Amino acid sequence: GHVFRLRGDRWEDLGAPNGDNVENLLAFGNTLYATTHHFVFEWQGGSRWQPIAERPFGITQIHSVAIYDDKLHIGTWPQGYVLRREPDGKWVNTGRLGLPPDPFAPDCNEINDLCVHNGKLYAGVIPKAEVYRYEKDNVWTLMGRLGGRPDWTPFNYETWCRVTALASFNGLLMAGTGSCGSMRSRVPGI
Repeated sequence: GHVFRLRGDRWEDLGAPNGDNVENLLAFGNTLYATTHHFVFEWQGGSRWQPIAERPFGITQIHSVAIYDDKLHIGTWPQGYVLRREPDGKWVNTGRLGLPPDPFAPDCNEINDLCVHNGKLYAGVIPKAEVYRYEKDNVWTLMGRLGGRPDWTPFNYETWCRVTALASFNGLLMAGTGSCGSMRSRVPGI
């Protein structure tokens, strides 16, 4: 749960924001951000980390970060919210991506990656390997579903698919996909 800085050929320990695994690091301007599952932190120098969010909007985990329109955005689990931090420090919910709320099924939307491409913000989402484009608050356009299983169910994470990574490359949006439960299925005897 520590953050390290490479100076020459030596790693410097910048401390542990709160002792949990550091999920993301993002530098913007003169600010270094770190996220753990439940918190967003700003580095204050030395080994000091200032929390700027704890479980905003009731999220359980933070899985991605990006700067869009000069503002910090985080991708979350399990509701699939993309949250934006305003200059006054307030967090705004820009929308829920993935599956709509279902009183008979668990929330299972996770924003695995955020990427700015051609001036627009994109998000890769679990459980159906979807890519969305941000239009305005609470308006996200589904750009495609890049994977899926015929046995999909919200009750079995092994059937979920994800967009693990997004990148803007040579004017094109690139996306990588993966499963949720494991890297690959094992076949007995192989």
